Amino acid sequence: MDFVHVELKRDTWSKPAKYVKSPEEAVAEIKKMIENLDREILISLQLACSGEVINASICSVGSVDGVCVFVGGIVRTALLSGASSVILIHNHPSGSPRASKADWKVTKRLALACKIFNLELLDHIIIGANDQKISLKEDYKELFDVSITELKELMTE
Repeated sequence: MDFVHVELKRDTWSKPAKYVKSPEEAVAEIKKMIENLDREILISLQLACSGEVINASICSVGSVDGVCVFVGGIVRTALLSGASSVILIHNHPSGSPRASKADWKVTKRLALACKIFNLELLDHIIIGANDQKISLKEDYKELFDVSITELKELMTE
């Protein structure tokens, strides 16, 4: 029997435009990178207890109208990074930052998965065109208030 391990490896192909410490700075940098793309890109920010950004990870690259989300991969990256919280960011190539039902569902599932692993989903930010963005935490706070009872419902959908 072979023994294996999983490790977190720093990407060597990407160089951040500048060093960022706060989530606000990170969102601003990521916004510049993805706001005018022709496909959806989903990025997670892993944060330390202090609120400092540990790293960012491209979770998925999608199409013009959607992106596949693997919640387990996002949680795994956060745990391997030693994070205490996560911020999810993605763009809408249509230019409208309005949240879809799929966005709500992913947010709810990730909030629950984070809770199970003692992580906190701080926000899910959707970036549109012309400097538009929305915070699901501000506009749909109920998505972040999850209970274990909801796990059964979400897992059977």
